[in-house]
Amino acid sequence: MNKPIKKILGNRVLLKTPPLPESKLQLSKEAQESLKEDYLKKLDKLEVYEVGDTVTTIQAGDIVTIPVPSVLNGQKIKLSEELEVCLVSAFDISIVW
Repeated sequence: MNKPIKKILGNRVLLKTPPLPESKLQLSKEAQESLKEDYLKKLDKLEVYEVGDTVTTIQAGDIVTIPVPSVLNGQKIKLSEELEVCLVSAFDISIVW
């Protein structure tokens, strides 16, 4: 696969993130909360898209666990119509599966 980025610098990691659920319908508060909870569950294990030049313990393709707030606060980068990644610190990753 031809990646649209040349290099990531430092202790940074790009994680593939699932798209946010969107609804064209107006949902109740309960339905919105349910969708949000389902989305947060999908953030439990994420695939590594690419790693920075100083990261040695994690590789592209690894499945990792990271605290959900780190993912939610990470910089979102849209690489293509179907691929959005999240830029996080490698130090936030706690488990490599």
